Amino acid sequence: MNEKDDAADGEPDEKEPDPNDLKSQFSCTLVWYPIPTLSAYLPCIGHYKAITTDAVCHDFCGSKYVKVQENYKETPKKYIPLKMTSYQKVLWDKVLKRLDKKFERREFSVCGWNSYSYSKELLNKIKYEKKSNYTGCSVCCLSCCKAKYTSCCAVFTTWIWLFLYLIIVILILVLLNI
Repeated sequence: MNEKDDAADGEPDEKEPDPNDLKSQFSCTLVWYPIPTLSAYLPCIGHYKAITTDAVCHDFCGSKYVKVQENYKETPKKYIPLKMTSYQKVLWDKVLKRLDKKFERREFSVCGWNSYSYSKELLNKIKYEKKSNYTGCSVCCLSCCKAKYTSCCAVFTTWIWLFLYLIIVILILVLLNI
């Protein structure tokens, strides 16, 4: 089956990424990084970056600023492997470039325009899973349900702070006999 047939039938590409090759592992994905302190208490909340088919990272990380970098040194904690058709992969790169220009005019806001907004607009524009109604919450749910951690250490460091916090709260409640 050639690429035209694949794009026409709408079936996602099923190649498994090579875990040792950063480019194949993270191309056409949304990657997740924890936000210091906030992610410690709410591990489902973090910062998303979009990776192109060539493994170039696009990151809406501040007011009127989209960082584009080819060599990113920090490995993400988790990533959402998106199953897309060949057509969607080509569209993914084009849409990312358009979103960069759009978000370079946006003021960054924790509760408004942020990496969730960037990610949801990207998913909506390529009609991922034939939907165009993604929200920040649905991106978070997608991350909770479909994301894969990059290592056991990533799982541990993502969740340990929440567990420690809960243990301390439980100990205080037990000691106070509440």
